[in-house]
Amino acid sequence: MTIFNISYDLTAPGRDYEDLIDKIKELGNWAHPVQSTWLVDTNMSLTDVRSSLVAIMDSNDKLIVTTCSKGAAWQKLHPDVVAWIKEKL
Repeated sequence: MTIFNISYDLTAPGRDYEDLIDKIKELGNWAHPVQSTWLVDTNMSLTDVRSSLVAIMDSNDKLIVTTCSKGAAWQKLHPDVVAWIKEKL
C-alpha cells in the first residue's frame, strides 16, 4: 500500500466539494489533516488516483497527488489524524 497526499483547489465560486470528498474517501483508508488536503492509504497507482479524481473535477480545478515517505511533523491536528499519521508514517 502507498500513502498519497492529495491537495486540491476547486476554482469555481460556490463549488460543491462533496463529490470530490466522497471520491477521495472511496480510494482507501484516509485522514483529513487540513482543509483541501487528504492522506490516503491505497493500493492504487499514483496516476490512477489522479485520474479518478480528475474525472469528477472541472477543467480549471487544481490538483496535486504526491507519495508520502516515512516521517511527518505537524501542529494542532485532531488527535484522530495524529494517530493515523503515527500509525501509517
